Amino acid sequence: MAIKVIDKLSFAGAYCLTNLQSEVDIMRKLKHPNIVQLLDIYQTHRNVYLVTELCEEDLRQWLGSRGVATEEEAIAILRDIMGGY
Repeated sequence: MAIKVIDKLSFAGAYCLTNLQSEVDIMRKLKHPNIVQLLDIYQTHRNVYLVTELCEEDLRQWLGSRGVATEEEAIAILRDIMGGY
């Protein structure tokens, strides 16, 4: 499990809160093995907490540890990305 903490006081106004609500609505609808799933949301007067699946390693970390991907690896990565779309 991972928790993303969003400070509501840092939002400039209703526009940012609307964007956050849109992000949450989209995340709730997404159900795919290639997309980190939103598990729950908690809120206090100051923060919003988005509880998600834990992603042990993202693509940037994977590429950083391996260097350049082979053509076969790149194709597999692109298939996974498009499968999540």
